Amino acid sequence: MPVTIDLVAKRARVSPSTVSRALSHPEKVAETTRKRVLQVVAELG
Repeated sequence: MPVTIDLVAKRARVSPSTVSRALSHPEKVAETTRKRVLQVVAELG
């Protein structure tokens, strides 16, 4: 199964746009949220 922004968002309990911001513009996302998104990305590979 491919890893998509929607899948990461669902697992991290955030919106897809938050995932996009966390990856592209991390300064615009709260540190705790950014860490949660990055953790899910790492878990999914």
